Amino acid sequence: MEDTGYLPRVAFLLDNVMHKVGLHGKAIIPLIMGYGCNVPACYACRIMETQRERLISAFAVTFIPCAARLVVVYGLVGSFVGIEWAYALLLVNLVIVMGMARLAFKVCPGESMGLIMEVPPLRLPTVRVVLAQTWNSAKSIIRVVFPVYIFGGGILAVLYSFNVLQPVEGFLTPLTVGWLGLPAYAGTALLFGVVRKEMVIIIPAIVFGTTNFASMFTPVQMMTFAFVAMYYVPCAATFIMLKKEFGWKTACYITLFEVAFAMLLGGLFYRALDAVFNGFV
Repeated sequence: MEDTGYLPRVAFLLDNVMHKVGLHGKAIIPLIMGYGCNVPACYACRIMETQRERLISAFAVTFIPCAARLVVVYGLVGSFVGIEWAYALLLVNLVIVMGMARLAFKVCPGESMGLIMEVPPLRLPTVRVVLAQTWNSAKSIIRVVFPVYIFGGGILAVLYSFNVLQPVEGFLTPLTVGWLGLPAYAGTALLFGVVRKEMVIIIPAIVFGTTNFASMFTPVQMMTFAFVAMYYVPCAATFIMLKKEFGWKTACYITLFEVAFAMLLGGLFYRALDAVFNGFV
C-alpha cells in the first residue's frame, strides 16, 4: 500500500476527520499499522512533525487492538457469543481511540498543525522494494517483540509452575471477581497478557485443557474479559518502544492511565452488559 502511493491520499482524505481529535491526516497511518502490531505503529509515529503530535499519536495507538488482541475478541466473543457482538466491541473501540486522542490533545498544550505532505504518483509496486520495506518494518518486531515474548513468557511460566502467581491471583480477586465480575483465574490470565496479549485466552485453555470457553465463562464474562484485555495495559514490547521513544516517565504514565481506565470502564461495562443480558436473554 505504501509503495502504490495511495497512503498519502488516505491521509489527505481523512485530514478533516483527524483534525477533530487534534491530529492531522498523517496520524491515520500509524493507527492503521496498530491493527497489526502496536510496536511498529508507535515507531511509525515519527512521521508526525512535532514531539507533541508523536506523543498523542502513540497514545492513541496503544488503544488500537493489535492482532493478538483481535485473537481474544474473535476467539472469545466472536466464537462463543456472536460475531455481531465482536464487531460491536470494535466499533466501541473506534470511539474510545478517537476519544483518547482528543483527551490527549486537550491535556498536552499546543495547537494542531496543518497537513503538509507530498503526494507521489500512483504506481505499481515492485517485489524487490516491497520485500526490502517489509524487512525494515519487521526488524522492530524481531529485535524487540520476540525477545520480550520469549524471556517474559518464560519467567511467568516458571513463576506459575512454582505457584508464585496464586497469591497474586488472590490479591486481585476483589478487582477481578468483585468489580469486573470475572472468575478468579482471570487474574493470572491477565498477568500473562502483559507479556503477550493472546496469552489471555491461551492460559485458561491450558489450565482447563479445553478451548470450549463457554464452560469457563458466561457470555457477559467473555465480553467483559475481552473488553478489559483490549485496554488494560500495553504489552511489554509496546512499553519498551514507548520508553525508547518518549522516556520512562511517559511510558509509565501511559501504562498506569490505561490500567485505571480499563478497570474503571470494565466494571461499568460488566454491569451494563449484565443488565442487558438479564433483561433480554
